Amino acid sequence: MKVLVTGAAGFVGAGVMRALAGRGDVVTGIDNLNAYYDVRLKYGRLQECGFAYGPYEPGVEYRSSVYGMGTDVPYREDSDTDRPVSLYAATKKSNELMAHSYAGLYGIPSTGLRYFTVYGPWGRPDMAPMLFASAMTKGEPLKVFNGGDMVRDFTYIDDIVEGTVRTLDNPPSGETPYRIFNIGCSSPVRLLDFISELEDALGCTAVKEFLPMQKGDVYQTNADTSELEKATGYRPRVLLKEGVRKFARWYKSDKNPLR
Repeated sequence: MKVLVTGAAGFVGAGVMRALAGRGDVVTGIDNLNAYYDVRLKYGRLQECGFAYGPYEPGVEYRSSVYGMGTDVPYREDSDTDRPVSLYAATKKSNELMAHSYAGLYGIPSTGLRYFTVYGPWGRPDMAPMLFASAMTKGEPLKVFNGGDMVRDFTYIDDIVEGTVRTLDNPPSGETPYRIFNIGCSSPVRLLDFISELEDALGCTAVKEFLPMQKGDVYQTNADTSELEKATGYRPRVLLKEGVRKFARWYKSDKNPLR
């Protein structure tokens, strides 16, 4: 199969490229390699994939779910998405609507994927796991919003990649070949419990700075992935303790360009 991956130097994009190339697909990646965050991570991901890249150089606060202020958790694909709490979440919703239109007008099979709190080696430095690890290893305070009373569906990168590839291999059909899938761990974790696991894995104690809830953030996000399982057989396999330990080993290794 020939596959084009956009955002190829991104956290998920690079993992998907590696998985596709590893099974023999012909993969072409596109990324502008801009400096929204440290480009050493982006180049490192590409090198880890074994891909050559050309001289090319993704820009809002990249967090917050399309589900916004919805309270019907765990979130299903048919849960309310009409109350986004950030512009970024609103753009996600608009992207899904435009993809639906293209699928109906031009018969282009389109699958929208809603990822839940992706973490693991080569993660983004502006997201909680990397921010926490950086602060903890430097003895700096880490910012814990809403007094730590937050629940997230931390999903290891390998499970995210597997779910993504499975949807590629099982495209939608019908008059309007379009669908939406959640890809998550379906095992929500309190933020303070995640920090505790990270403390154990890194061998250091966190200095916590408790802060109010951020604007544009939500208390709880966790996924119902039953539709994805029925369509593709997807089941998350990496438990939190295992995933955090794998992340910590990478973070402390020479492979981490930000260490």
